[in-house]
Amino acid sequence: MNTSAIMSSEDAKYVDEHKKKIIDKALSEIDEFIKSDDISYDRFYEIANPIIDMEYGFKMIPGIKNMIDIHKSSIGTLYTNKTYSQKSLDEFEKYLDDLEKDLTFKTLKDLVLDSYKVNNASMIMLRYNTSKLEELIKQAGAKKQSDYTVESYLKMLQVKAEAEKWVELCKVYKDPSNETSTLEKKLEKALKDLVPTKPEVEKVKLTLIGENITSTPQAGDIEKGTEIVITLTPDTNKAVKVFTVNDVDKKSKLQDNKYKFNIQENTTVKVEYENKPQIEEKVYTVDVKLLNADGIGSLSMANQYLDSRAKLVIGKENKLMLKLMPMYKENSPTGIIDKIYYYDIDHTKVELKTLETKKIRFFVNMVGKIIFICL
Repeated sequence: MNTSAIMSSEDAKYVDEHKKKIIDKALSEIDEFIKSDDISYDRFYEIANPIIDMEYGFKMIPGIKNMIDIHKSSIGTLYTNKTYSQKSLDEFEKYLDDLEKDLTFKTLKDLVLDSYKVNNASMIMLRYNTSKLEELIKQAGAKKQSDYTVESYLKMLQVKAEAEKWVELCKVYKDPSNETSTLEKKLEKALKDLVPTKPEVEKVKLTLIGENITSTPQAGDIEKGTEIVITLTPDTNKAVKVFTVNDVDKKSKLQDNKYKFNIQENTTVKVEYENKPQIEEKVYTVDVKLLNADGIGSLSMANQYLDSRAKLVIGKENKLMLKLMPMYKENSPTGIIDKIYYYDIDHTKVELKTLETKKIRFFVNMVGKIIFICL
């Protein structure tokens, strides 16, 4: 017997010189076995076993090569770094390259092991990409319990622990069911649902000293930074003498007896009033003439219904008291002057403000009036 038939078959490419010697030796021993008187199946199997193993091995090698090709074609399509870690993908690809390069018959036991490993290579070697989940775990770990409500923080910790357990499992084992994306969403939600504890509001005290002084909001404990409006309501015969804020004079800052500021510290606002000075009133008798409205200074015909002697009062209020007589037409009274105007420097017509009106009697059946005009 010789190896010529084997060397001309498809399996010849897997036969190196060492294997050829094994085959030659086995065939030679079979020839001797046939010629000997010691014919037993045990002895025949012992002689033929290396060839039988090699034959099985030769039949397994194409299947292993096919599985290598399938895995390689899946890298970048079925096996991507979105699902699997780049490190495990690189190691997986290197393993396939090395196996393909060294794919030959060693022993049947080795080929059976290679066949098992290559068929289950993705389960054995690939690891899920948990980089995003690990980053979320890191973010969760940086959260302080004191910054959030107990309930929301404990829920987040529970999901974080679940995610950490999964990450540790993924380092040594590829579970058939990939929970990475599910846990990413759960932890993202737990972080988003954290409820911050309300920061303690810093308060300062506002104190008002004096009469007829109020504030908005009301004096007392007030949140720091709040706008305060101080309002003074002095009696009619009183004026503000002193107005201070924390002993700093702010009287010049009063506008219509109001003062605004943002409170930043304990603040005391103090007001004192004084009596308004009494103004001595003086009364003068003056001559008054009414001019025409044409603006050229000629006297108005209305002067005949005006008592030219008028009283001018200078004091708390400056005013002019005019006596107006009834106007007549055909010896019958028709009315009394009701409004008096003057022309401003820009020729604007301005009505004089009447402070008070009183009826007076000049003669029997002649009723006029006195008007007090504000100057």
